[in-house]
Amino acid sequence: KPQPRLKEMSVAKAIRSLGRPFRVLAIETSCDDTAVSVMDSDRNILSEVNIHQYSIHAKNQGIVPHLASQEHRKILPQVIKSALSQAKLNLADIDVFAATRGPGIAGSLTVGFEAGRLLSTLYDKPFYPIHHMLGSTLDDSVGEAVDKAARILGLPYDQIDGPASLLVKAALSGNEGAHGILPSVRSNRLCASLDFSFSGLKTALKSAWDKDPEKQTESHRADLAGSFLARCSEHLSNRATTALKYLQDTCSVLSSCRLEKDLATHGYTAVRPLPQYCSDNSIMIGWAACEAIFLHKNPREYTGIIQDWPLQDLKLSSEA
Repeated sequence: KPQPRLKEMSVAKAIRSLGRPFRVLAIETSCDDTAVSVMDSDRNILSEVNIHQYSIHAKNQGIVPHLASQEHRKILPQVIKSALSQAKLNLADIDVFAATRGPGIAGSLTVGFEAGRLLSTLYDKPFYPIHHMLGSTLDDSVGEAVDKAARILGLPYDQIDGPASLLVKAALSGNEGAHGILPSVRSNRLCASLDFSFSGLKTALKSAWDKDPEKQTESHRADLAGSFLARCSEHLSNRATTALKYLQDTCSVLSSCRLEKDLATHGYTAVRPLPQYCSDNSIMIGWAACEAIFLHKNPREYTGIIQDWPLQDLKLSSEA
């Protein structure tokens, strides 16, 4: 039976005509992970490949945008091939293509976005550009603040773990309350608001670490790491409990359950995926495309990526 041409009819109608779960190939390259997965609309993950760039950025102690995009461009074709091989499928077997459109690093986003759009055109299938993460802060994101905190404390990138994971590991042996190391985030400007701000906490950490070089020991580093993560969690939970009954957390920085515990003390429930799906991954991109199709959202023409993509803009355009 010939496959229906999905781009010639409404997606919902075309999906019904397939007579089987539809298959999605999803691409995520918003930062320094090259991730591709294949799934179907029955919630089956058929394959998942995620390649990290820790070793590439280790010597710079931070992500270098042009190096990240170069690596994406170099390995993405092979990552797509590996994901299809794991799923035992060919590109012609895919019904829908999806890729991160934003927010993220412009060069990195462009690689995955253009690949998804090209495959959609070549195989005459729908393409869904997806919003990678909803929400923003007044200054640093919590993930960026944690990466910088790890750098301040001399916790380098390595070939296995990124800075966030290293900071969490260091914190496990620390005493977050030792000496009242770091203050809570309670400036007058922010007390009555729902805004998030982490730059002041990062500055306080640097001051505490640089204050006395003779005290830059492993135990002091662990205490500071624990205190920093505790203050981040406290800040997030204070804002969340002001406005929410349920919080969906997809932050790898706090996947250690600290935020979940803080929210529980206020009588709130935190819902989060497995730890491996709390950092950059293509599963969330593919499933977001599935959800868009379930809601009868048809794909639209897009000219390119959006490096900064605020939540209010997403709502106004009714995009995925």
